[in-house]
Amino acid sequence: MIKINDIVLVSFPFTNMSGEKVRPALILSVPSSGDVIVAFITSQLIESEYIVSVLPDKYNCLKKPSIIRLDKLATLSREIIKAKLGNLDFNKIPEIKNKLNLLFKISKRAE
Repeated sequence: MIKINDIVLVSFPFTNMSGEKVRPALILSVPSSGDVIVAFITSQLIESEYIVSVLPDKYNCLKKPSIIRLDKLATLSREIIKAKLGNLDFNKIPEIKNKLNLLFKISKRAE
């Protein structure tokens, strides 16, 4: 059973739709539609206000220091999940929520 904060391997599409590559991704949402919303994880360390750094550990099963690219999201069929690697450290969740709020310009107060 796939759930939020799982780290999985998926065939992630290139942004120009020219192909895809199997990559780790973080499950951000599991809607009832049969799809999942994921954030791309890469070991190519870049600077951006929309990344969260993650070090490999026995829980996430990543092989290298990586970043979660919250500006690289995709809605994918659950059927293309190849494997579950592990889970994200719960201490990272507030940082992820804050950066998603920043990315989508979500106000914390009701308008």
